[in-house]
Amino acid sequence: MSSKRFKQIRALLHFNNNENAKSSTDRFYKVRPLFSGITKQFLQVKTTPTQSIDEVMGATTFSSHPVDLCEDEEQQLMSSKLVLVLAKTIQDLKNTTIYADNYFTSIQLIEFLRDKYQCRYVGTARPNRTGNPPLMSKKEMEKKSTPRGTLDYVSCNGVLAMCWKDNKQVTVLSSDAGVEPLSTAKRWNKDTRKEVEVQCPAVIKEYNRKMRGIDKSNMLTHLYKTPMKSRRWYIRLYGYVVDLCISNAWVLYKRDAIALLEKPMPLKNFRLEISTFALSYKNRPARMIRNTPEPFVLPKRGQRTSLPSDNLRYDFSKFHCPEIVKQRMTCKFCSTKDDLHRSRWICNVCKVALCLTDSRNCFQTFHTGPSSSSASTSALPASPTSVTLSGTPASSP
Repeated sequence: MSSKRFKQIRALLHFNNNENAKSSTDRFYKVRPLFSGITKQFLQVKTTPTQSIDEVMGATTFSSHPVDLCEDEEQQLMSSKLVLVLAKTIQDLKNTTIYADNYFTSIQLIEFLRDKYQCRYVGTARPNRTGNPPLMSKKEMEKKSTPRGTLDYVSCNGVLAMCWKDNKQVTVLSSDAGVEPLSTAKRWNKDTRKEVEVQCPAVIKEYNRKMRGIDKSNMLTHLYKTPMKSRRWYIRLYGYVVDLCISNAWVLYKRDAIALLEKPMPLKNFRLEISTFALSYKNRPARMIRNTPEPFVLPKRGQRTSLPSDNLRYDFSKFHCPEIVKQRMTCKFCSTKDDLHRSRWICNVCKVALCLTDSRNCFQTFHTGPSSSSASTSALPASPTSVTLSGTPASSP
């Protein structure tokens, strides 16, 4: 594709009907179908037992829209309501632990998730959202005489409230992990200019380990960004969606590769594989890419038909079936310049003529490779189970 053609397609790229944009009050109208479809596909992936939530702060002109919540949920803080909305998308909420920072955490949220959904929660909290447990005050905790690693905690009704001194006071609420077993963590000491080991409770270790997922997702998305500079704001969002889908697909691929005891390829190579696979469609009609069948048009006499790509030729997800036509055409497999063989049989997917007789079964050999040429003379295409594929293309998220 030429750059001129690419720019023309990009200039005409839209994700919704602009004729109905004026009557819609949704500021996200231009990309709503795109994000709705992507979110629907993401939710089909089985969720893991641990989920982390983080926020992205920034100025925006978008107006907020009400979300359907029950009466008890409406009494929560605004930031806690976001957790409840996201929690409803988790498939097995009862056996899930949610991790979040102090923007979302409150004692009311933890008790609500525990009582209504039996869902566990771990998160840092602001001092005014802890329910005033009898813990060391911030002033006392941050005194120079208080050594680093000092902790104080109290537990009531299955909820742990703990404050721990790191550089500053850290307050944690948890209905899952506890204080023990105590371990150590390395911290930099400004006075001695060396790393020292300080006492660290188990809940802090668990929180730091589980909250890395959000930061890692942002890192993977921005590591190899798709260049989508444009004056139209939704084009930049489209570039972000492409990167997000690829990074999510790579995470799923990596999970499956580790389960099969295979070494996963790096994200960069994974993106190159996707690009290579997408480029294999360059010589194929768009109707084949969309899998929308169209009637076969007989070529004019003397007009040559091109061979299909290997991805289509050996793709057994499509049922390659022989069809008969009125005009005899040159077999694309066994014919040579000096020895032409003509046939009235074509493949309904590849759209090429192939011999299908008692003496020559080019139809089967064409779709399974030369190793199967002497295996059978059946008039039906070979079964997919007789072919060993070395790899499959990465699936979309």
